[in-house]
Formats: sequence, structure tokens, C-alpha cells
Amino acid sequence: MDSREREVGEFLLPEEIQRIDAVFVNGVLQAEGRDYRIDGSCIRFGSPRRRRSSVGIAGWILTALCAGVDAEGDSVDAIITTPAGRRSVTLQPVEPVTPGSAPAPQSAAR
Repeated sequence: MDSREREVGEFLLPEEIQRIDAVFVNGVLQAEGRDYRIDGSCIRFGSPRRRRSSVGIAGWILTALCAGVDAEGDSVDAIITTPAGRRSVTLQPVEPVTPGSAPAPQSAAR
């Protein structure tokens, strides 16, 4: 996978969201309008983020042994308000549609 395939600019928001209170990339607070914008059920960043990779089985074993292995890539987290209250979520990237593949499912209109 080349570096362009690992880049992503859109992240899905949970369906039950009422409000976004804060967005963080790798623990750094982001500003709406400057760093990202809300577009329907997605957050879009002005510059691409690196897709978070898995640490794999060896990484899990080392983590269990307290070796502190971490996955590569950017972590995008948000504090959101839902009908059940405030909570923190890790946002998932929107998978790009490639020619010949089915489009990503869309959430139901509200």
C-alpha cells in the first residue's frame, strides 16, 4: 500500500450525534473552520490524515508484555453529545470508492 492509499480526509460521525464538542488529531485540539469542517455525517479535514494501521499479532503480544507498541498513523477522536450524554469516540475513516466497487452505505436521512 503506497502512502497515497494510506491518506484519508473524511471521517464518519456517529448517527446518534447531537453536537460535536471537540475534535482531536493525535491528542491535539482542532478548530472547526480552520482544521476541519462538518459536512453532513462526516468531518472533512483540509489536509489528509494518515490512515491508522494495526499493530498486528506481534504488537499485541508486546503490548501485553508492557513494551508500549503503538500503531502508525493519525488517531482522530471527538467529544460528542448524544441523547444519552457526552462521550468520547474514535472516528472511523470513510473508505474511498474505487472504480468497479460498490459505493459506501449512506446513513438514513433524518
